[in-house]
Amino acid sequence: FLYRHRLFSEFHLFLSDNSTWTYITHNGIVYVQMLLDLLSGDDMYINTLLFSFPVFLGNVALFRVFRRRFPDDSLAATAVFWLPSVLFWTGCIYREGMLFLLLGFLFYHLDHLFNPSLNPNLNHHITARIGSGLRPSPAHPHPLYYSIILFLLIAYFRLAVAVMLIPAVLVWRWMEYPI
Repeated sequence: FLYRHRLFSEFHLFLSDNSTWTYITHNGIVYVQMLLDLLSGDDMYINTLLFSFPVFLGNVALFRVFRRRFPDDSLAATAVFWLPSVLFWTGCIYREGMLFLLLGFLFYHLDHLFNPSLNPNLNHHITARIGSGLRPSPAHPHPLYYSIILFLLIAYFRLAVAVMLIPAVLVWRWMEYPI
């Protein structure tokens, strides 16, 4: 409520709270909270539900990656839903919930990027367009675009996680396509 009041009534105080990069990254979740307040009429219970729904979609995306990677081990896939730390940190409106959402979708799109067989229509469409001298159409965006956007959002919310993610993604890429 304070940040929304400062945004609309005392803009100079709002700018002073967002004067450095540290404040801006911390207040990213505050902006999400302000948007949820507008959508829910300032009801915290509805805000939590509205925030948890996309976070749950990130869980589902991560579940799909685990099910594809470990088809014979359903315990590994279902662990993304019932681990206590996942339930705790994604149950409320925290940056960690947003981070889990972004990581789930990032791994999902990287899985599609590193395994072109998962989307044969996209590959056929791209090779047909490139073979004819045309660029790929934007109607079928490549998973690389989504991966870059998701990585930048992860870097916005937690730079340390993004830095540690770079070697992990490079090793994953190397494991899929060894030299």
